[in-house]
Amino acid sequence: LPVESRIEIGRALIENSDPKTRKSGLMFLAVNAKGADSANAATATAEFKDDDSIKALGEAVRHAESETRIAAAASLQKIGHADGLAFLAAADVEDADSGEQIFAAIRGIFAQQPLPYVLKATRNKNKILKQSAVATLGAMVETKAGRKNRKTIVKTLKTLAKAKEEKIRAAAARSFEIMAGPDVREDLLALARDKSVIVIRAVAQGLRAFPGDDSVKLLMGYIKSDDTTVLARTVESLGFLKIKAAIDPISENLKHSDALVRRSATGALVNLGTVLGQERALLAFLSPQLFDSDAQVRMA
Repeated sequence: LPVESRIEIGRALIENSDPKTRKSGLMFLAVNAKGADSANAATATAEFKDDDSIKALGEAVRHAESETRIAAAASLQKIGHADGLAFLAAADVEDADSGEQIFAAIRGIFAQQPLPYVLKATRNKNKILKQSAVATLGAMVETKAGRKNRKTIVKTLKTLAKAKEEKIRAAAARSFEIMAGPDVREDLLALARDKSVIVIRAVAQGLRAFPGDDSVKLLMGYIKSDDTTVLARTVESLGFLKIKAAIDPISENLKHSDALVRRSATGALVNLGTVLGQERALLAFLSPQLFDSDAQVRMA
């Protein structure tokens, strides 16, 4: 039968009350259909947590359409089984439309695993899984086992923060942000001297979790960065920390050529407006943003 005919059959199968019949239809549509058919099927497949469903979703994360890839990744995360990790790591994590969601799903699955599993994964030969495990360690301190083993997690991250691979150092910075505390503050500040822009991107975001003059000084330096990701995250952090002295440099970025930076600057000024009592002055800055070409800037 032609694929279109099989898709019609798949649509009929998912309306069946028998779970096995419904599952077979959903798996087929998630992998072979297009548009809402595949994306919705990928989402619904999460209700089945067996090997067949995980395998089908593993194929769907390589679907031609980003909506389906994102839905499949979210379903694998919802299922939470470690078997989903290999499928996600084999997907295109560099894709502009779905790469970050795939990384988020990997971290989400790791967060559902026992601490020893995640610690072991920080030595995984697969670079994607290793990086994601390191970035997840910070969140593990919120688990029962993690709270009891914070020192072990901190010791592991301190070592990883000095790894040769820049993405591992950046992942360690991400974890330091999540588990912010006096025991990791100096480690994040040390990474602020890193030569890798990938690491500095993580630091620019992480500093918001460590209020203080040293963090503000670093951020005020980063706001001159030519890297738009560093700049956007810096602006966000200054707004999050509500640094009054940053109003002018943040405002200068309201007309930046990159939409991501404009979004960050707009959001940062909105945050600052809640504590400065200068609503009218800030309104003068923000009024032009209502006509920005980027929808997210207009909605900020």
